[in-house]
Formats: sequence, structure tokens, C-alpha cells
Amino acid sequence: MAVAVVCPACRDLRAESMQIHTLDDQGRCSHCLVQWPTVGAMPLMLADAQAATRTAGHVEQVLSQLGALPVGGYADADEQNILEQLVIWLPAHWGAYAEPPLPWSPPTHLRGWLDCALPPGPILVLGCAAGGEIPWLDLEDRQVVAMDANVALVQAARKLARGTLDRLPSHSDGLRYEVRPVELPSKQRDMLQRVQWLVGDALDPPFLAEQFAAVVALNLFDSVSEPLVLLGQCEALLQPGGVLLLSSPYHFQASVTPNAAKLLQWLPPELPLPQAFERLFTGEAIPGFFTEFRIEKRAYNVPWRLPVHPGFIAEYRLHALRLRKK
Repeated sequence: MAVAVVCPACRDLRAESMQIHTLDDQGRCSHCLVQWPTVGAMPLMLADAQAATRTAGHVEQVLSQLGALPVGGYADADEQNILEQLVIWLPAHWGAYAEPPLPWSPPTHLRGWLDCALPPGPILVLGCAAGGEIPWLDLEDRQVVAMDANVALVQAARKLARGTLDRLPSHSDGLRYEVRPVELPSKQRDMLQRVQWLVGDALDPPFLAEQFAAVVALNLFDSVSEPLVLLGQCEALLQPGGVLLLSSPYHFQASVTPNAAKLLQWLPPELPLPQAFERLFTGEAIPGFFTEFRIEKRAYNVPWRLPVHPGFIAEYRLHALRLRKK
């Protein structure tokens, strides 16, 4: 049974009691009659639905042409942008299963945070990218929803899970591309096939409150325009006693998070940034901004590598937290 998806178009926050309406299997809301676009029955729940649909069409074009990928990439700007996303994130998550395997290893540094016991109930992976961390979760027979705003990565991950994507594009150097065969082991593929994939905005997630037993948000806090809104959404989505697995290098960029510097007014200046953010996550930093989280586990300077091409590998140092909603 799939997790219920709420229609953002008719969610009325001004009503005395918030009106909530869910979508049917075809992405249609029976209340406002909005038909959200879908790709292979996967809803595209972004504010600019037309742009998401156009992007999905370009993604299908790029993925279908991997067997004849131009060595120097595409002349079409939209298709080239999609290719650049795929050649970074697909190898980073699944390069170990290419033939021959790509020389970098999957990001096992966070595995100990993901394969821990989680409360029974559905799991939401926010900012799932290409889905490489999902097989490490304590899934058992529970429902898993994976959501990202990146149309290309979610489409590619879903195709990998279904075995309809059998080629992995990557950089051979800083200018050229190559394609290798890829096949996921049956265990990983079976786990990914059970995932409910969704394209959506983590700041406006289309789900019911307290719908999930666990929320996973790896390296997402500094990748959204409003980090505090993200934190509030994670808390709202969790059931009482639910677990939030969160990590971040706090690498804020003005182009992504324009008001990040304003967070400094609430953070204790005498503390290093990770410890200062811990005060924020537990509701001790901002007057009137209360969260119901307590920290169960923490780690500092966790290495995380993102290989861009053989001559450029970005390395971050993460602050990793396991937070439990009271």
C-alpha cells in the first residue's frame, strides 16, 4: 500500500481546519481536479509543473541515447545540464556496480547511521538524489518514500531499480564522457523496487502530518533556500518518537540559501558551528522556535567524497546527527 500523497494545489492553510485532499494513483486530485504530471505513474509535485514535465522529457531523451553518447556531450543546453547531473551523481551512488567498476567507492562513511534500528513504520528519504543510500536503511517490510526536486536523478534511480537503465554515464576526464554497463545486485534492486519514488519540494512536502516513523535528510540542510522551514517540515512529518537522520557540512551558498547569514544571529558565537546548530535543532537557540528533538547520537568531521571526474574529487566534513522527536 502506497503512502498517501497530498495535493498541494488545494491545501488551504487559511481555513479554520486545514483542508487536506489526497491524489489518486494517476496523480489527480478529486477535490480541485488538478492533474499533476507523472512520468511512468511517478508524480512530479513541483510548483512549476510544466517546467518539470519539460525536464522529464529531456531526461528520457538523454537516458535513451546513452548508447550513442557524444564524447564531448550535447549541444542542447538542457540536455547537457541533465547529463552533467547524471555523470556526477549516478557514479557517486552506483559506480561500484559498473563494469568495470569506477575507481571510487560508495559513501560507506554514513552507513553506520543508516543501518541502525528505526521505529516501525514508513520511512521518508528527503533529498534522495540517485538513491544510493536507500539499500543501507533498516527497511524490513516497511514502506519507503524517496523524494528529490531533481527530476533527472529520481527518474534515473527509478529506472535503475526497475532494470530499464543498464548504462552508467561518467566523466572520463574534465572534458570527455564515457558509458559503462551497470547492473545492480538483486538484493539492492529488490529493495529499490519497493520504493515509492516522487519528485517534490522538501520545503513543501506533499504528505500528511505525523505520517512517517523516520525521516532521512542527508546533506540537505544547507542545500535548500530555507533551512529552518526544512527542519520544521521534518518535525511535522515525524510521528511522536520518530527518528530524524540528518547530516550536513554547512556549506551554505548565496545562490541556494540567500539568507543563510541571518542564522548567525541565533547561533551562540562561542561555539563551533556544529555544536551551535545542535542548539538550534533541539529548540534552544531561537526564541519562539521550538522543536521537539533530542540528540541520541552525533559525530563530527565525517568524511564525504563527491567524485566529479578523476581529476576533481570534492571532499566535505559532515556533522551527522540522529535526532528523536519527543
